[in-house]
Amino acid sequence: MQYAIDNTEFYSGISAPEITKFPVMNKTLLNENYDRIFVKEYEGKKIHQMHTSGSTGIPFTVNQNIEKRWRHIADLKYFGELANYKDHDPMCYLRAKPTATPEEQEEQNIWQLDICNLSEENLTKYYHVMVEKKCVALIAYPSTLDTAVNFWMKKFPVNQSCIRSIILTSLVHLLAQPAVPSKGLDFTGFLKSITSI
Repeated sequence: MQYAIDNTEFYSGISAPEITKFPVMNKTLLNENYDRIFVKEYEGKKIHQMHTSGSTGIPFTVNQNIEKRWRHIADLKYFGELANYKDHDPMCYLRAKPTATPEEQEEQNIWQLDICNLSEENLTKYYHVMVEKKCVALIAYPSTLDTAVNFWMKKFPVNQSCIRSIILTSLVHLLAQPAVPSKGLDFTGFLKSITSI
């Protein structure tokens, strides 16, 4: 907190590094004050920009210095392995507004599938991409995954995919799901029907 006070125009007026003195932030406030929050010591230096897809309607960019980028990659590898996903295994990523080019997706072995229209036609196409690319992991928001998996289980009773890991991108979204006893985020039927690679 002291670093933010000392190194940004936006937080410079805060008198003490106490959490109660800092404003509650959201993407809109961060975007509106981007230049005032950006740490000047990183101007002109190599940074990595991570972009959210704006699935909530507000796209967002996070700048990372190289050390933060390495920590982020280490986190992804560590938690991916906990989910039975190895680095560079084929993965399908259900996300709003894919950001990688087809060439980048091929190179990274991650196929980004646009969830802005979860029509039966698109979900069928996405299932075939999973099978064709031999994706072993599927990453998505819980609500998107729930819709997709329920459709796939009905349309493809014999699962031909190689999915062995399902990674949810947001615990907040998971906790926000309505608690309906007859319907839940239960992907066990889909996972039980998975064929091995």
